[in-house]
Amino acid sequence: MSCDMPIGRHKTVRRKWSDEERANLRLWRVDGGFTFAEIAGRLGRSESSVKSQAEILGMVINPLMSSYKDDLWQPCEIEYLRENYYRLSLKAMAKALGRTPNAILNKRRKLGMERKAR
Repeated sequence: MSCDMPIGRHKTVRRKWSDEERANLRLWRVDGGFTFAEIAGRLGRSESSVKSQAEILGMVINPLMSSYKDDLWQPCEIEYLRENYYRLSLKAMAKALGRTPNAILNKRRKLGMERKAR
């Protein structure tokens, strides 16, 4: 069997951030309003690398501009979850909240809610 890529785990190649890259990150994020994904593309880095560097530089990451909804639950969403978790299916709640069923299960766990009876 012939493979183009080696089989197994691949070591991530890490490279140090240059002063120019840091300056561009500040400029594009703060003054330009670019998303982390756009900045990552311009710098040839991963989005998580750009976010990590922004945190190191003390830049506040605006959660409303983030593409991740992991823990950005609004009070009304939590109220909806509490009121409907035992009455509706995960699929129905996920559709209503625009989240995945796993996100709902994870939030339920963080809120200390009991599991649904099967």
